[in-house]
Amino acid sequence: MSGIQLVSLIRRLSGLPPIRLIALSGYGRDTDVEEAKAAGFDDYLMKPVEISSLIAAIERVERTAMAADSGPLQLEVVTR
Repeated sequence: MSGIQLVSLIRRLSGLPPIRLIALSGYGRDTDVEEAKAAGFDDYLMKPVEISSLIAAIERVERTAMAADSGPLQLEVVTR
C-alpha cells in the first residue's frame, strides 16, 4: 500500500480523532505534491529533508490544527 492509498483510507475512516499527516517523498513534481494533498496529506516534503524543514512543516501543521480547534495534535510521518 502506498502512502497515498494509506492516507486516503485514513481520511475515509470515521470516528478517528483528527490526525495530521506529512508526506516525506523522493518525488517532487508538482503533480506528486498535488496528488498527496488531494489524498489528504497536510504537508509535503521531498527527500532528502533538512531537519529545519521538517520542524517548519510540523509547526505549520500544528498551527493549522490549532486554528481549526481540532484538539491535540497527532502527527504521523509517512514515507514512500
